Order: sequence, then structure tokens, then C-alpha cells
Amino acid sequence: MKLSFCKNFEPCQVKYILEDLEDIEPDLVPHVNPLPILMVNSQRYCLPVAHKSSTRRDFLFNDILWILQQNSLGWTRGMHETFGDKFINCLIIDLLWYLDPHHAKLKDRGCNLPNIILNLPEYKINSNYNRFYFTGKHKKEQLSVVKLDGYVKEVESCVSQPWASAERWKQFVFSVLDLCHNARKYIKYLEEVNQSVKENHLSVDFIRNKIDNILIEIREKKESFDKKYDDISSILHNSDYYELISLDTYLSDDKRARYDFILNLEVDSAFTLYRTA
Repeated sequence: MKLSFCKNFEPCQVKYILEDLEDIEPDLVPHVNPLPILMVNSQRYCLPVAHKSSTRRDFLFNDILWILQQNSLGWTRGMHETFGDKFINCLIIDLLWYLDPHHAKLKDRGCNLPNIILNLPEYKINSNYNRFYFTGKHKKEQLSVVKLDGYVKEVESCVSQPWASAERWKQFVFSVLDLCHNARKYIKYLEEVNQSVKENHLSVDFIRNKIDNILIEIREKKESFDKKYDDISSILHNSDYYELISLDTYLSDDKRARYDFILNLEVDSAFTLYRTA
């Protein structure tokens, strides 16, 4: 049935005509099966939304997204906003940011970062993301066992989920686990140092002994020397070879005076000076 709405309008008006769909041939109506489209979209890998680069942490977050994109990695739609976002935040905001100012310490202890992390843009130019750590006038936080262990556990929990077992994630997850392994090596080092300090603190024995912490210096004979060393010169002339002579009775209580006395000690006999470090 045809309906006309414009019979009484002026000629300049637009004429609209509605037609019943029953008069249209069925073959002219496009039929789209939504199932394949949904299936294709569900298999596409997505990444969390990049952060606005307003802080150095945002730069680090976005650079990790770039690495994942370069390696064709991601999560299926929906998972990228839950599992994906949590994983990157645990890895980036917590662990990598915490380790960022301490790469030299880790390297000195044989705890090397994996190459996929060292390929981040800032690290490739020997720079850091947490620049405020070095430039800010604040107390520099050192790595602690409790914090580092907590961050590592969070990352390990993330990569133990089913999505991380997919073949496409194999290389990246291996690098993340390598990072965790080296972080745990440093944790072990910190624990050993802490234990050693506790044992020394509770020990009744001296930490340093006069045998292992001694400096030996040979002083040559001098024909002319300061008169304040006359007593020591006399003692040396009247002593046997290899006889030990203590200088304590000749030293002042003032630290600076003691240092100068020993530094300038010269007499008309050659002698060996022993000092504990």
C-alpha cells in the first residue's frame, strides 16, 4: 500500500512515500550472518588502552605496550581490560619501576635483566624512567626484601594464569620469569647480608681482628728528623730486631694530632710501622 503525505503541500516541499516491505522482492534484502563476524572479533588480540604520557610511569607503561605490539601479543577482547591490564600494572608500575634506579646494583651481583626489558627505549640509550630518583632532593629508597618479594610474587601469579600458557606468549613469559629469577637472586643476597649483620651484632667476638685488618708500612732511616721523635729514636736504637714497640704512650687523645704524629713519624733508624685498619 502506498501512502502519500504531501498532497496538500506547496510544490517546493519534499514528497515522502512509504512503501510496504511486502512489495519488495526478497532477493533485494541483504542477509548478513552476524556469527562469523562475532567469531572473528572474538579472536582478535587487544591491548589495554595506552596512558596519556603525563608521568614517567606512563612512558614506561606505553613502552611495554609497544614491545607487546611489536611481538604481536595481546589478549582476547574483554580479557585485555582485566587480565591484561593487571599483568602490565604488576610488571610495570610495581616491579620494573621499583627496580629501575638499581640496575647497576643488580648487575654487580650477577642479576642481569632479560634482553626484552633492556630493549626498552630509555634503557637502550643508557637512561632511566624514574629520573626523579636521581635528581630529586629526597631520601633515596633502597631495595628491600619485603617489597621486592611482594612485587615478584604478584608477577609470578599473573603468568601462572591460563592465558600465559599460549604458544604466542612463550618467549615473553620466559623473559618475565627470568626477570623474577634474577630479582629473587638479589633477594637472597639481601637476606644473606641481613643475616650476616645480625650475627655480627649478636656476636661477642670482634668483627675485625688485628691479624686480618693490619696495614704494614716500612719507614726509611732519616738523618734529620723532628725532635719530638727523639724518645722513639732512642727506644729503637736500644731494642732488638723485630721487637714490637707500642706508640700508644706517645699519642695524643686528639684524633687530628694522632694522625699527624703517625703520618710524619721519621727517625734515624729504619723501622716497620704496623697499623690496624
